[in-house]
Amino acid sequence: MELLILLFDFLGQLILELLCLVYFNNDLSNQPNLANSFIRYFFIGIIIGIISVILIPSQFIRLHTIPGLSMILVPILTGLSMKMWGIFRGKRGKDPIHLATFWGGAIFAFGTTLSRFILIYIILIN
Repeated sequence: MELLILLFDFLGQLILELLCLVYFNNDLSNQPNLANSFIRYFFIGIIIGIISVILIPSQFIRLHTIPGLSMILVPILTGLSMKMWGIFRGKRGKDPIHLATFWGGAIFAFGTTLSRFILIYIILIN
């Protein structure tokens, strides 16, 4: 139980610091900063993960061999698919967006899988 409290304390401080970094940045340019975009995608992923746990409060695929394997595989596969989407958009003459890169997709998916992992494995199962 103490480890759980320590984990939430650490994540809460990290989220607060990242929010301060993003929203109190003095950058006044119209072009979104790459780091700001990735932090926003991460938090959007967390929100999507929380909503998905509310709608589907169980694992999508049950792998009893390695808990948390989805936190590695899903971001990699999502990052690759978003990279392909970015290439597809570029060939069609569309403006590039940060989400349509490997890292944008991977960070978004990591936020989603991290929040699902925390809510399902740590809170709902215990």
